Amino acid sequence: METTTAQTQKTWLQKEEEACLSGLSVTGYAWAKDQIEKLKDFNIGIPYDMIRERALKFGNDEYDLLSQLKVANALRCKEFGHGDIDEWTATDWGCAVAGEVGEMCNLIKKLRRGHGIDIKDIAKEAADVVIYLDMLCQKLKIDLRTFIATKFNEKSDEIGSHVKILNY
Repeated sequence: METTTAQTQKTWLQKEEEACLSGLSVTGYAWAKDQIEKLKDFNIGIPYDMIRERALKFGNDEYDLLSQLKVANALRCKEFGHGDIDEWTATDWGCAVAGEVGEMCNLIKKLRRGHGIDIKDIAKEAADVVIYLDMLCQKLKIDLRTFIATKFNEKSDEIGSHVKILNY
């Protein structure tokens, strides 16, 4: 039986996937498999090493949402047609953050004034703030997880609190 180029590529892709997914926990495997499936429809390389590295982190008891967000933001940015996160300036990303904060504050103001605002709508705007803040931090090469923990712990020390966040 003759092997076609398409069959060879499919076999190679399957072997790459297996190598990426082998040895992962159930949580890490599920996340990595999901990322691989999403990327197959796009004509961009599948960053197996990056997916595997992230999936290994997600497989432990501490589900690292900010790490997952960082990878997902970078991938979705390309998928959405923005290209790399670096194609926008820090000012562009900062203005996007500010816009989302403004939308959230507007809903909070309306809630205070007694309008029928659903708390879930405020939560969605807060999520938008975090999503855009992550992209801004990626643009500036800031590890948001580390600086959140560091700043939280500095403030705890400043006010005499024993409550700390695990540093990454």
